[in-house]
Amino acid sequence: MDEMHSLLRRQLKRRFGGDVPDAALWRQFLSDVSDVYYDFDVQRELIERSLVLSSEELHQANAQMRAIFQAIPDLLLRLNAKGVILDFQSGASDEPLKPGRAWVGQAVQTLAPAPLGAQAGEALRRVIETKSPLAIEYSLTHPSGENLYEARLVPLPKDEIFAIVRNVTARKRAEDELRRNEERFRSLIENASDMITVINESGTIRFQSPSSERVFGFPAADMAGRSIFDFIHREDSARFRDTLRRILQAAAPVAAQFRMKHRDGGWRVISSMARNVPGEAPDGYVIINSRDITENIKLEEHLLQAQKMEALGQLSGGIAHDFNNILTIIRGHVSLMEFNPAITPQLGDSIAEIRLASERAANLTRQLLAFSRRQRMHAATIDLNEVVSNMTRMLQRILGEDVSMFIHCAPRPAMVHADLGMIEQILLNLAVNSRDAMPRGGRLVIQTANVQISPEAAAQSPSARAGVFVCLSVSDTGSGIPPDVLPRIFEPFFTTKDVGKGTGLGLATVYGVVEQHHGWINVHSEPGRGTTFRIYLPRSEKEDAIESPIPTMPSVRGGNETILLVEDEPAVRALVRSILTRAGYHVLEAPNGAHALDLWRQHHDRIKLLLTDMIMPGGMNGRELAQQFAQEKPGLKVIYASGYSANAAGGDLIEGTNFLAKPFNPLKLAQVVRSRLDENGK
Repeated sequence: MDEMHSLLRRQLKRRFGGDVPDAALWRQFLSDVSDVYYDFDVQRELIERSLVLSSEELHQANAQMRAIFQAIPDLLLRLNAKGVILDFQSGASDEPLKPGRAWVGQAVQTLAPAPLGAQAGEALRRVIETKSPLAIEYSLTHPSGENLYEARLVPLPKDEIFAIVRNVTARKRAEDELRRNEERFRSLIENASDMITVINESGTIRFQSPSSERVFGFPAADMAGRSIFDFIHREDSARFRDTLRRILQAAAPVAAQFRMKHRDGGWRVISSMARNVPGEAPDGYVIINSRDITENIKLEEHLLQAQKMEALGQLSGGIAHDFNNILTIIRGHVSLMEFNPAITPQLGDSIAEIRLASERAANLTRQLLAFSRRQRMHAATIDLNEVVSNMTRMLQRILGEDVSMFIHCAPRPAMVHADLGMIEQILLNLAVNSRDAMPRGGRLVIQTANVQISPEAAAQSPSARAGVFVCLSVSDTGSGIPPDVLPRIFEPFFTTKDVGKGTGLGLATVYGVVEQHHGWINVHSEPGRGTTFRIYLPRSEKEDAIESPIPTMPSVRGGNETILLVEDEPAVRALVRSILTRAGYHVLEAPNGAHALDLWRQHHDRIKLLLTDMIMPGGMNGRELAQQFAQEKPGLKVIYASGYSANAAGGDLIEGTNFLAKPFNPLKLAQVVRSRLDENGK
């Protein structure tokens, strides 16, 4: 206290000098001093209160920090510049790496295995030098197995280092599994036959799987970034835009079918299933899983076409069968009238015109039967080179002077097992078709070639087969066939020619003949440039002798045998009865199988020949009737008649021997009946 007073006096002396202040100054001075001490006390109280609060907050913050550190599953180490452990915080309770107090004061380089110790020392040195954080990865083997760790080194003041050691075994395994899954998924996408396309809502391609190159010819990288509408057929674009809008609004997958461009300029038919994946991008995106169904569509179209052609063939064959019955009546009566001496020359001319008209009608039915593959066929091994060469003059006359014809035959014989007349019909019909396509002249090229069709090449055409074949091609430089007409060119009665200039049976006949010979036709046509027909027939190495025609007799001997005639068409039945009766035979008539059975029961002992139509109403056909009679009379002679060919009627039937194809003339009927009756055996 004395020291304080002494200090105060010295202060007063300096303040007032040696003079004693008067009362007013003294009071002012004391007031000033009092104010200063008061302010000091207030400030001190505030400082003390602040210190108390700061101490509590610091304590609380330290407690929170300790709680955070204790909750961290990682191992925390504080190291000096030499790697000596100054302090540590243990990691998770299930962590195999368990530090102890003995670690404090030891260098991590000595605690770790040799290779890892060197790695740790180098990492510490770099952190101290660069003053920058560093991360290293390493593995340690524990009794529980190998564990992977990641250590992050952070520089601290005073050349200390803070190390965070984390067990990343589970994460690394998850990353490895994710990587393997991604590789499997990528391999699946890259090798899948289906294509994966990812587009945004505007149609921009974000991803295109590599398999698309096999389908479209464009590398997947070239398609990415472009609009899918650059590749979609313009006729399908509007429909695909509507589909895309539905996909973006739908939760379930949406099916779509459209055409996409191939690099060669063609189009592939694509069937797809697409779904919207919202929220993955600002505008969302659509995943499209698609496959090329072009060949499937072609196969379906081919099947539909084959079914249609089969139906038309059955219809045409039925028409030809019925028409042949009518022609049998017409031609038979014409033949009878031609030999009638009472016919005047003027009437004879009319009869001749009827005969010519019936022959033209018979030719039409032959073409219908050829289309329906029911025409009789006399097959032998022939050389197409010879056939083409022998027809050159006739074809040139048909083509006219304005069409130049070029023949290129295979260097080796082009042998096929075929009906010579039918092959000539093919060449004739194709030549006429080409001539009509070149009204102002042009070029016709006929070629033959021996070809080997590989399985891969056969797979390109629904009708093709692998093997050795002879190819007959007929090419012209005519007007070509429009794409919308091409699928219908083989339909009977279909023609684009003017009325009266074509029957629509020319190409239908070609189709039927080729089918009957177990071959197929490929047609390539470009409007304005021309058409090529390529006909493939199985090659034959065996040369057969062409069957000799049935010998004809200058005069036909009749007889007095009893013949059972079974024919459902009354006019045909009456004509045949008349012809046979004039030849001296006794004829029993039946319109169907049931009536024939009645006659058989009454006269079977004297019936020597059964002449029956193949197809009859009433449930029993000619075959079944003959078989029933043969059980009772094995030696009974049988002749079948039909508007179809012998091939269509049965493989054991021979034209002119035990089979008569309608229409037939009286002479032919008399010849076959007499020849059959004179045969020995059945």
